[in-house]
Amino acid sequence: MKSWIMRIFAIPAAVLFVYGCAQSVKLRQPAENSQGQRVAMQNQQGEITLEIEFHPRADQNTFVADLDNAPITSEFPTSGIRRTATVNASQGPHVLRLEADMSPSRAFDSLGRNYKFTVCKASSPPFCDRFARDGYLRDSYRWFDEGRADTYQISGGQLQITAGMGQDLWGELKRGAPLMLHPAPEGNYAVESFVDSEWSPGSYPRINTQVGLFVFENVENWLFFGFTFHRSQGGTLPDGNGLIITSTIGNSSRVVYYEDFGPPLIGTLKIEKSGNLWRFYVKSGSSWSQVGPPVQASFGCHEVGMGVKSFKSGGTAVRGHFDNFCIR
Repeated sequence: MKSWIMRIFAIPAAVLFVYGCAQSVKLRQPAENSQGQRVAMQNQQGEITLEIEFHPRADQNTFVADLDNAPITSEFPTSGIRRTATVNASQGPHVLRLEADMSPSRAFDSLGRNYKFTVCKASSPPFCDRFARDGYLRDSYRWFDEGRADTYQISGGQLQITAGMGQDLWGELKRGAPLMLHPAPEGNYAVESFVDSEWSPGSYPRINTQVGLFVFENVENWLFFGFTFHRSQGGTLPDGNGLIITSTIGNSSRVVYYEDFGPPLIGTLKIEKSGNLWRFYVKSGSSWSQVGPPVQASFGCHEVGMGVKSFKSGGTAVRGHFDNFCIR
């Protein structure tokens, strides 16, 4: 039996994008997302039940203001079936339940608003990939690359990610830094990788290039921990090589911590989640040392993975090497 979690958003009546999942995934408990809703899907006697609670919030009232008693219809294209349920706020939070034997392709209400479904997948640790087969990428990964076309390859026991010039996710840039992402587990977990950021010497001047680990919900909400080569050009960081922690929460980016220690920029990095608290570690021998302060951040459906940022990098490309990727 399959378990699913879905998030629902109101969008203008237009083309809908539906993302499916080909593997069994674990049910998560309902959690409030950025739109003030709580959502979950679960199996009941072989059927998939979608349960949505709409919680009105003053700063998000365009989505929930007139949902009371508004029927929402769900379409299932393979069978041609339509299911309709009524959202009613008189019994507390708005609750809608739709049942079917598959994920709906779209949903819409009588007010002409369509709803976009995205599947939130949860992995089950431990997971560890040592990239042992050249050219083989496990199907649980997702390649995120919304800027210029970037590349990745698996060769010689490494995942290699190459980013062109100006590929970042910082602030208003949103130029699509290339990321290799994997569904995050439920609850507390740790993600780690052996990262090599020693690129070919002399091939290009590196200006604020970063290689490391990501926690990623979307381009407006993410954490990064990794190695950086920085030339300030009048910016907020000094010239040098080191470790850096950055975050973007609600589209507001900041440098959490920076530590300059010079080359080589190579080692095992770890991000550890405990509730909504995130800690960062680097490995020395067999022991871990915490880097910088912990970050308080709450993410909804999110992924973890590896990536490269190359804002204002000279030359043609920046490449990061990852010898392994583990979720524990």
